[in-house]
Amino acid sequence: MKISRRDFGKSLLSLCFMPGVGVSSLTTTHHTPALSTPQFFASASKGQDNQYWLQVVDSGGRQTAKLALPARAHQVVAHPFRKWVLVVARRPGHYIKVYDYQEGVTLFNIQPKAGYHFYGHAVFSPDGKFFVTAENDIEKGQGRLVVRDVESDFIEVADYPSYGIGPHQLSFLSDQKTLVVANGGILTHPDRGREKLNLDTMTPSLDYIDFKTGALLEKRVLDRELYQLSIRHLAVNKADKVTLVMQYQGSVMDNPPLVGTHRQGEAIKLLSAPEAVNRSMKHYCGSVSIDDSGHTAAVSSPKGNIVTIWDIKQGQFLDHFRCTDACGIASAGDGRFVISTGTGRFYHYDVSTRTLSRKTLRVEPTIIWDNHLTSL
Repeated sequence: MKISRRDFGKSLLSLCFMPGVGVSSLTTTHHTPALSTPQFFASASKGQDNQYWLQVVDSGGRQTAKLALPARAHQVVAHPFRKWVLVVARRPGHYIKVYDYQEGVTLFNIQPKAGYHFYGHAVFSPDGKFFVTAENDIEKGQGRLVVRDVESDFIEVADYPSYGIGPHQLSFLSDQKTLVVANGGILTHPDRGREKLNLDTMTPSLDYIDFKTGALLEKRVLDRELYQLSIRHLAVNKADKVTLVMQYQGSVMDNPPLVGTHRQGEAIKLLSAPEAVNRSMKHYCGSVSIDDSGHTAAVSSPKGNIVTIWDIKQGQFLDHFRCTDACGIASAGDGRFVISTGTGRFYHYDVSTRTLSRKTLRVEPTIIWDNHLTSL
């Protein structure tokens, strides 16, 4: 989701919901549905003044905390039990802000070591004692996972290979010692901005890594004809089933699947959407979230202005709806999601009723929500 796509003059006049192909059951309403926890969400954003911000809001989109950022951010990571969020700079970024959103103070500023840059995503260990960032060794063009000790002011304690190029989103499994990493396979260099340097040879992979030793436990790649299907984002349910979503770098005429699931020891299973829906996703998935039940995933495709809903237990497409520049998604309970958009909107979607509810922000009406939304 690129800032350059967003035209304030046009986007702020757009409503999120527009009629979708074959979605007769979906309705929109301004009614506020009852929500279970979480009640607060965080996201990177941009204001009309071109200032970048961290925003913490309640379930209705009302601002509860705000922090100015030095440059555009990507993911906001919540500490498992402290009232902290860590804001990770967008690739190729060089800052992470550690922010206490209850007290409204910045606690630490983290920078990558010389020769590295951040890739936009990170994760806390389940016990909250360690923080793992996806990074790039610029000279070698290799992905790295850098581990920092939270209780020692985020000092670096380990530096592991990601076993691929371009590591992006990562997560812990329920055993609390296995990391799963989406290696997008796309080589970049800060001197060339965000230019993709190896589209003819890219090898995306899904990799499982031992957090204690950095050893590779399992590597999964797609069939060779899908080598340009970059694995970018993932989410993991309580049963350790990974939902992975992708961005295709091949011909615009192709229509490859963009969503898949995986369990350790098995092959990646690619999921099928109706052809017209899949094409409407414009080869691009921006974010994925799994609901609290672990059965349903929501996937945003901001370039196509569409959100798709998937039954990941059965491996089936469920639904879709049009949503202008929707990218950030977070679970709001069983079968419920919160969605943020680049047009400044904030929405709830209920899987069981297929109802989309728009929330009116009480902060800047011209705010641009960035790619990811995090529940607190």
